[in-house]
Amino acid sequence: MAKFCYMIAQVRSIAGFLLITFLFFPGCGQSPSKQKIGEKLKMGRHAAGSVPLSDRFTSLGLTSNSEVTDDLSSSIVEAKTNPTSQEIQWISFNTETQLPVYEKDLVSHALSLTESLNKYLHVARTDLNPLAQEINLSQDLKSISFQRVFEGLIPVRDGYLEAIYQKNKNGLYTLRQINNNTHGAISVSGRSAPSVSLDAIESQLPFEQPSIIDSRQVVYPELLEPGSYQYVMATELTLASSVKDRYYTITAENGTSRILEAYGNQLHAAKPMMAKVFNRNYKETTLTPKPIPELEITLGGQKMNTNIDAIADSGTATSGSVLLLGSRFTVVNNTATTPIALNVTLDSSNPEYTILDSDAAGRAALNVYTTLIEAHRYAMQFIPKEKSPFLSYNLPVFINVPSEVCNAYFLATPQIPLGYMALGLANTQCGDMAQVNDVPYHEWGHGLDSSVGIGATPGTGITDGTFSEGIGDIISNYITNSPEMAVGFYLANNNPIRNAENNLKYPALSREVHTDGQIIAGAFWTLRKNLIANYGKTRGAYIAGNLFFNHLLNTNSYLQSYQNVLVLDDDDGNPTTRSPNYCAINAAFAKHGLATAENCTDSPDPSKRDDTLVIATQKQEADGVTLMAATTLVDAESIIACVGTRDRCNKEPNLPRSTLMPEGMIGDKIAFSTTTPLRVGAQDIITLFVKNKGGDIIGSRMFKYVSK
Repeated sequence: MAKFCYMIAQVRSIAGFLLITFLFFPGCGQSPSKQKIGEKLKMGRHAAGSVPLSDRFTSLGLTSNSEVTDDLSSSIVEAKTNPTSQEIQWISFNTETQLPVYEKDLVSHALSLTESLNKYLHVARTDLNPLAQEINLSQDLKSISFQRVFEGLIPVRDGYLEAIYQKNKNGLYTLRQINNNTHGAISVSGRSAPSVSLDAIESQLPFEQPSIIDSRQVVYPELLEPGSYQYVMATELTLASSVKDRYYTITAENGTSRILEAYGNQLHAAKPMMAKVFNRNYKETTLTPKPIPELEITLGGQKMNTNIDAIADSGTATSGSVLLLGSRFTVVNNTATTPIALNVTLDSSNPEYTILDSDAAGRAALNVYTTLIEAHRYAMQFIPKEKSPFLSYNLPVFINVPSEVCNAYFLATPQIPLGYMALGLANTQCGDMAQVNDVPYHEWGHGLDSSVGIGATPGTGITDGTFSEGIGDIISNYITNSPEMAVGFYLANNNPIRNAENNLKYPALSREVHTDGQIIAGAFWTLRKNLIANYGKTRGAYIAGNLFFNHLLNTNSYLQSYQNVLVLDDDDGNPTTRSPNYCAINAAFAKHGLATAENCTDSPDPSKRDDTLVIATQKQEADGVTLMAATTLVDAESIIACVGTRDRCNKEPNLPRSTLMPEGMIGDKIAFSTTTPLRVGAQDIITLFVKNKGGDIIGSRMFKYVSK
């Protein structure tokens, strides 16, 4: 049986959870020949006896012990045929059984598919032109697309080939899927027929005084009744009408001038619908456009719905009505039983979105709807709807509720276990609660905490009142990027009703839940500031939000928050070692009496973590293992391998270490290796430190070693 040595690369997830990638390396104990330093090496076939670094460094692409091959047909998992063209519509591949590809080689690799997979695609390499864009579908998925052309020149309308590549943990790519709409081998009619002129089709156009902006020859796939295509040589004309900024694209058959397709740039001018509302409260003199997704709009007697991105075709309408009944929130007027319907005006002059406005009363209703959409979408960045039934719930929101005191509340009942929200009208002391955005943010937080926590059922989640009030404030603080809660609450001034920038400490003395809730709100606000100081505003704020929302899933009291946040931050599964943000978390909670201050600093600087570092076992012997590693850091002069966590290696100089020196290049990575064995035990952590010429650490990464 072949022996395998492998590393588990510990990748820190921004979600706070540990992601583990198993990298298998066949043939432990082999001692391949060395390459000269600086020699540029690429993946691929090599002459007999040549064993380049790219072959030795199998960790760059191998993710299982399956046989790796450059025969892509053997990696096919599934394929589907287009029922109309009878050509293969898509093919999916096993990404673990392919030779990996460097990013710079993706286009040429995708073009080579026409040869290696010709029996499936039926299209020649000369029939594809690379499109200009390469689309990053996600952080680890890249799309390479090609326009199908006929006879190497004439584009086939809507004809394309798309290759989707999966990025592995080492920065290389393997083919995941092919989407094929090339139509395969085609026969085109009308190849010698004359192109279409404007005069030949003008009488068929639904507008007057057209002028040609552009024209080109295309092959048009015309769908026939029997369920097959015929391919027609055609002229595609872009025309301007006499109406300003109104354009049409007309495709007509060469020779006969028969119109095959026609559409205009504004016939279906769908843009996001944005309501004019408040950025934070009713005291603002300048209104802010915010999206109104999933609402019914009536324009000119025709009903339509904005989609999840708030997009709808408003056409040329300048007025209409909106029903505030969405999929997540229904806004109701006080004691009414039906959603609020508003008369609105529309302004489509902005090229990016359509502005929707209403009177003062309607604006308050629109404001609370857009505010709650913000809260819901903010939370959904961190926790999926499957984690809490509240995130899939259509929350009733009652506005214009008369109140002699400044008031808003969330209430769950046996009849309505996921609850409803009520927002009070303005009175002599305070403003309309529907127009002070921090208040709906806060009350929405009560709805969330009523369905999370250990043993939670709808309406019976977190029962710690102080914690619950703190949760509402934290959500408002994080969304607004401000520690001040409910600015604009009072008519007389802009003072907040509470402030997370405070020095309040546990144990609480007031025994009033709103006041005492500022303790945990203060801890999470301080944590957010600490993380922003370490990572920058965007990443730091995201990590703070992720830790906060996910810790709610198993936390019933704010006295449990500190420990549960540390568990989420853990990156090596070992509670005896500090998590990456341990000191930032400790300092934040210690400030508010919820932890014992350790006065430490997270080390090393988080910006020096090198996620491009990869590692492999080169040789395993009785006295230890010799290692290979690679990094893209161009200033790298050496790599120190230390048996221990990053923190321990920084503090304990006597831990086992080995120095790796540069040996060559693998694509854009510098490869390093050592002949000095490093004694590593099963399940040991190995930390790699990349050093520059001056001996400064410029990157590091932790791995877990396992031997089978």
